[in-house]
Amino acid sequence: MDNATATAVSEPNEVEAALAAMGLHESTLRDAAEYGMRQALQCTNHDPKNLPGIIAWGKSIRFLRDRLVPEGWNPDGTSNYATVVKPDKSLAIAAASGDAFTGRLGTNIKPSTRSPKGPITLSRITANQQLHFEDMG
Repeated sequence: MDNATATAVSEPNEVEAALAAMGLHESTLRDAAEYGMRQALQCTNHDPKNLPGIIAWGKSIRFLRDRLVPEGWNPDGTSNYATVVKPDKSLAIAAASGDAFTGRLGTNIKPSTRSPKGPITLSRITANQQLHFEDMG
């Protein structure tokens, strides 16, 4: 399967509006990514080579769940795919690493996940696409 792609929103007011429409704040997502990376950076050369990535992923999801579950979101692990889901089930968030275009601005830049994703990710992306950026006002 191809890597998952997304529409980039970069103007601060557009970012805030898009995330608010999803019931999210930029700081929650940024803090989750930073928390996961801080935990992963504690690994040393004595840890298995893939452990930092696993820790970054797992701790980012944990942070999101810790922040969003008190707001009514639900942790979900269906098919061993760790997410946190909005109470109305209109949106699920998973943690994934981005490619070199993630976080960059430009009209021809399309951020993507760093590695191809499988059928469970595709099904979640399809479900999330029911909420379109164009509908966010």
